Amino acid sequence: MDWATRSTRAISSGAMAALDTLAAGGRHHRRPSATRVATVSPHRLLALAAALLFLAATALAQTQQSAAAELRNLGIAQLENERPIEAEATFRKLAALVPEDPLPFANLAIAALRQQQGAEARQWIAEAQKQAPGRGLPPVHLWHPA
Repeated sequence: MDWATRSTRAISSGAMAALDTLAAGGRHHRRPSATRVATVSPHRLLALAAALLFLAATALAQTQQSAAAELRNLGIAQLENERPIEAEATFRKLAALVPEDPLPFANLAIAALRQQQGAEARQWIAEAQKQAPGRGLPPVHLWHPA
């Protein structure tokens, strides 16, 4: 028996053992080739599929949160190191990644102010207010021109 056949059989038997475990309560039938096959109710398979989808969605959300935190930290470091143009590019990426979060827009306003761009900073603050109305920022129309 070649290695491909052996590994295929090992994977198949491992998968069947995992299915047997996940489908606790399933009935087992013997086939002439002595492999075990579990009969599983559609409800159990649906529950298993839902659990797998939940785990995949959770992993994706954690990955997105991790990427957002990394971009936020990088942008803040760039601002602290007097690199507002690079910080602006970083915060734009962050705003695209989490458009519902007002902080990337507020940080874009800070980057714009560091570049002496008051009008653009006002626009970014207005965008941040749209994302989080009533979070303590005064309305844009109350600001005095610079």
